[in-house]
Amino acid sequence: MAIDLKEAISIIQSGDWCSIHVLQANVNQGTGGKALVLSKVRISRRSYQPELGHKAAKATAVKREIQRNANHNANFTLNVETQGPNPEIITIHPPLIYKLNNQELL
Repeated sequence: MAIDLKEAISIIQSGDWCSIHVLQANVNQGTGGKALVLSKVRISRRSYQPELGHKAAKATAVKREIQRNANHNANFTLNVETQGPNPEIITIHPPLIYKLNNQELL
């Protein structure tokens, strides 16, 4: 059974672990077309540490000299984190996903 892109995005944004097969593309570098298989990923969210509270989180954000703005809405991207001994955060373009949890995308 195939799922559509809207369903795929809702599955990813639910925060559950899933497997994603996606094509890589970088317009600025002129690269792309390489298939990337991410066996266990979930959407990357800012970690909240209850023992520090919201004030400490704001204070650490102010200390950063460079503020990054990913512009996920304008670029239609999502950050996903991998699971394992060396977790990493990978930016993907949802329209380039061709398989999610072993189900083809339309």
